[in-house]
Amino acid sequence: MARDLIQATPIPATGLAVEDTIVQSNQADGNRFKWSPSHRLVIKNTDAATRTHTLVTPGTVGPLGLAITDATVVVAAGKTVVLPAPGPEYRRNDHEVWINFDPASAATTQKLAVLDIG
Repeated sequence: MARDLIQATPIPATGLAVEDTIVQSNQADGNRFKWSPSHRLVIKNTDAATRTHTLVTPGTVGPLGLAITDATVVVAAGKTVVLPAPGPEYRRNDHEVWINFDPASAATTQKLAVLDIG
């Protein structure tokens, strides 16, 4: 299977109900979204346990090609987090950002949205 693409939802001047933009995560393959400095990732954990998810960093640094460490996002049980825009080091060649979900969480308990605050 392939990663699910999450489309960014623009925030209208009249406001937005974030709940209306949230979709279920793809536990098996992860999700992806187009990188933009105006995009914010929202993760909602409806699980009874804290879960740790990973923003995959595709790049390397230096002449030895040392891997850049992936970033982890910890979401407490029953909480929703809004992340700042990922830096360009998370942008793949196709301008996408990949997120992998905690394998211990059930597919129905992790939900996400991408908001375009531009």
